[in-house]
Amino acid sequence: MSGGTGAGTEPFPEPAPAGGAAVAGGARWAPGAVLAGLCGGTLLAYALVGDVVLAELVPEPRADRAVGVLPAVLALAPAVLAALPARRRATLPVAGLIPVLAWASGHPGAAALGVLLTGALLAARRGLRRAAALAVAAAGAAELLAVALVSGSWLPGLRALGRPVAALVGAHGLAAVPVLACGAAAAGLLLCRAAVRHRTARPQTFVPPTLDPRDKQGARNR
Repeated sequence: MSGGTGAGTEPFPEPAPAGGAAVAGGARWAPGAVLAGLCGGTLLAYALVGDVVLAELVPEPRADRAVGVLPAVLALAPAVLAALPARRRATLPVAGLIPVLAWASGHPGAAALGVLLTGALLAARRGLRRAAALAVAAAGAAELLAVALVSGSWLPGLRALGRPVAALVGAHGLAAVPVLACGAAAAGLLLCRAAVRHRTARPQTFVPPTLDPRDKQGARNR
């Protein structure tokens, strides 16, 4: 039994480190991907019914609620166009024009969400997947927090919880919540992209090569 294995061989070879790193990386990315997916679904759900829910919870909101699937379509259209692999340069200007049209047509929340989703998609393509996931997750969490605060304000003794959201909605309308949440997340993603570009474009200092002493002696002899 012992003669079958030599002195330099191992009966149980260790696994390759690359596979272990890949498994560890997958386990590390799984919670973030799930969180980003849940918050992305929250953003789309808010685009569909968020204004209706806030209008029922906030006392006397401004009458600018957006009902129907049009806000969600306007929010998803830029990201869908930006995701098209063919003729990407031709679709990107159209994807950037849709949020402007959405804002002009009275759907600023959908416009802000479209900008965020498109920016997150483009950032993920350029290697900033974690930053894109965090931006989407932060926007979804902010909208969830707004609804939770307003809902909690209906409980006895907790009326003060919903005052910040009620003041924001009363001053700027129901669309202020998605505009603020998605706009801040998109701005943070843009700053992250600019910081990465600045770091990669930093000029490198030139270090002259050092000559071997024997090469210097040979050059003197010549």
